[in-house]
Amino acid sequence: MKSFWLIVLLYFAMVAQGSLASEIVIGTITPDFLLMVLVAAIVLLDGWPAIVWAAMIGLAADCLAPDQLGLGMVAATIAALTAQRLRGDRAVESAVWMTIAMFFIVLGITLGLTLVRVTVTNYRIDWQAIALVASGTAVYSTAIMFAIVIIWRTVKHLLPKCKVNDAANLVNRWKMLTD
Repeated sequence: MKSFWLIVLLYFAMVAQGSLASEIVIGTITPDFLLMVLVAAIVLLDGWPAIVWAAMIGLAADCLAPDQLGLGMVAATIAALTAQRLRGDRAVESAVWMTIAMFFIVLGITLGLTLVRVTVTNYRIDWQAIALVASGTAVYSTAIMFAIVIIWRTVKHLLPKCKVNDAANLVNRWKMLTD
């Protein structure tokens, strides 16, 4: 079921990245919606499924980027592998952990990809500008994701909880309705 929701999130993130990200720019800093889905996959899934999902999300990011294919995929896969190793077997439910993970994953991927792009193109680098844009993207994306997580958890607690009953109760209810 998590894979279904990740597919839905990935779709909406690709649409938002293509249309909405350029509209909510602060200075030169834009949020990265695909990296938000990447962090969700890394945090919610364990082991190899998280790494495979990270590779797919990285490939989707590469398809939207004007650069060479593969850079985002490799960066996302390395980030997922590193985060999975650091996390270990602990289940992640904390919004604080998700926020911290989001910040460092977005910062690392943004800095890494920028440095690789600059190295490949042999442009002159302004380290302060690169660090400022990368940290700004990380803070902006983290703030949006934190707000989404808080809103989701609030709505989830307000909705009535539905329990799946065992088969005997279901049969008894069917009998009661048909009698």
